[in-house]
Amino acid sequence: MKKVLLICGCIILTVAAVAAGVKYFGTPGGKVISIMGSIKGFDSIEEMESQSSLIIIGSPEKDFLSCTPTIKYDDNGRYEDFFTLRKIKIDKVLKGDKDFETIDVVEAAAAINNDPFKYQKDILTDEGYTPMEKGKKYLLFLKKNRNERNIIMGVYHGKFNLDGQDALEKKAVEKTRHYKNLKQQALEEYKNEISSVVPVTE
Repeated sequence: MKKVLLICGCIILTVAAVAAGVKYFGTPGGKVISIMGSIKGFDSIEEMESQSSLIIIGSPEKDFLSCTPTIKYDDNGRYEDFFTLRKIKIDKVLKGDKDFETIDVVEAAAAINNDPFKYQKDILTDEGYTPMEKGKKYLLFLKKNRNERNIIMGVYHGKFNLDGQDALEKKAVEKTRHYKNLKQQALEEYKNEISSVVPVTE
């Protein structure tokens, strides 16, 4: 009897989680869990540009949820590190090495698909980062981390959707005045380079 009640309870919780969740990249259910931490901000695009080793226009080749996430825990079971490595097809290099057609970029987000204590459609993000969407065009300001991987400057400050098709980023831009100002500066600074690749939609 206890086993039946336990199973029923789990089913009810699962249904409730799906009903209460939001749609995320076309996947019903689940929620975005934002982990707050320290973020290095930038006062201007010029400052971010000077500290970037690579600036590109490109798009992810695969859906975020189809990529393998990395989630690490500390001894107390708390999240220590998480990220997802995305393959980005390069349309144009604005600064840095031009010898590559694709590069790997670390995104500060990870889908929870290997934790038995978490709903499997939940997504961890750092400081409210919103993952890039497959096929959408982005302007990316990148640098190498200590593992020699490309990371986005300022968690999300160095990521700008150019075609207006990323609804989640659009909301983030509208909610954060500083992020909005940085995007406006970026679009103005690189308007000629961007227009040669994609019509810009703010």
